[in-house]
Amino acid sequence: MGNMNPAPLADRVYDFMFEEEEGRVCEAIPEEACREAPRNFLLNVANGSASKLAEQLVSPGVTLPWILDAIGAPVFFSGLLVPLRNGLSLLPQLAVSAWIRSRAVRKHVWTASAMVQALTVGGMLLAVLFLSGTGAGIAIAAMVAVFSLASGVASVSFKDVMAKTIPKGKRGRLLGTRGTIGGILTLAAAVVLYAGIGGTETRTPYIALLGAGVVLWLLAAAAFARTEEHPGATEGGRNAIDELREAGAALREDRNLARFVVERILLLAVPFLQPFYVVIALSVTGERIGGLALFVAASGLANVVSSPFWGALSDRDSRRVMTLAAGLGAITGAAVIGATLLPDAAQSSLLYMPALFLNGVAQGGTRLGRKTYLVDYAPAEKRPLYVAVANTVVGVFTVGGAAVGALAQVTSAELAVAVLVAALLVAAVLPRRLVATTTT
Repeated sequence: MGNMNPAPLADRVYDFMFEEEEGRVCEAIPEEACREAPRNFLLNVANGSASKLAEQLVSPGVTLPWILDAIGAPVFFSGLLVPLRNGLSLLPQLAVSAWIRSRAVRKHVWTASAMVQALTVGGMLLAVLFLSGTGAGIAIAAMVAVFSLASGVASVSFKDVMAKTIPKGKRGRLLGTRGTIGGILTLAAAVVLYAGIGGTETRTPYIALLGAGVVLWLLAAAAFARTEEHPGATEGGRNAIDELREAGAALREDRNLARFVVERILLLAVPFLQPFYVVIALSVTGERIGGLALFVAASGLANVVSSPFWGALSDRDSRRVMTLAAGLGAITGAAVIGATLLPDAAQSSLLYMPALFLNGVAQGGTRLGRKTYLVDYAPAEKRPLYVAVANTVVGVFTVGGAAVGALAQVTSAELAVAVLVAALLVAAVLPRRLVATTTT
């Protein structure tokens, strides 16, 4: 009975989005999965809308540093969050890819991971309720670490389930639709945050944000659990040592995979830039919740504006998406450096809001471009391995990205931004050397 109502709605939405295409063509997925593609598309959109909003409301790059500052935690913990979030979400993936490969149905891996993420956000909520200072910082950092490990496991399973259930040529638009709806919901949440509880200096707004994050992760898990996934191949599973050996062989034998990994490392500069923009903006404003609401709104607006464009372009040429996103990130960084040279009378937190918005647009492009490219390029039988290889190698460099923060501490934030801009200039050129994956 639960399947009777969603299916017609899913068909209508699916046909509306892809009405320009003839028939219900399902490239690169099994024929038996084709008839469930509309329903899976709609469920995946619901899952992504909830999870994207949750990620924005409990962002290690914006929201959590603000919360740590409000409850008196040392600045060290704010600087620790982004490396923990990005690095630990990537490093474990090589170890679990073989285990995921051994499971014929892999959606339950993502669902269980989302449940763990809900629990960790609940742990953060308890820390805000009962702890302050260093104790709160340790507790929240520990929750972010566990959250990130669960996110890493989920990432491998998500890409494989998407490749099994969503036809090639429609995956970029799926990711774009998820981002757009999540961005619209983020904008709505920012309005409520600013207008409803923006004037208070208590912990109530932060508790509300974290509580909403728990609920949203549970909703995301419920939606993904309903995906119709047919059993897939399970052969080829190996332990972590075998995976490391196979990973090295894959990077040596597939030069295109190696070039893609280098591109992903360079694209790390986009998310690394955001904390520097936040630090600069915080240095010129004394606002609490009101300022945070503006940052959340900028992030949500970036998703709304950019996701449809990046999603459609990713289906046509994901290499071009990576080039454009890297270029936009570099231009934005250069503009921020220029803005810091303006006289004090011209300095304002609002001056840096366009940078946060544009960096969000660039980050959406790098995320959609690289995800779509790897899913389309990787051979079906090696897809979990390729995803894990790329993420694990990039994870090592992500943890090493703390050196950029050290550079900013020793010299200046402007110099750190300049270094990241240089990396993005290289990232804008490298995709030309990647193998094309277009379907037309």
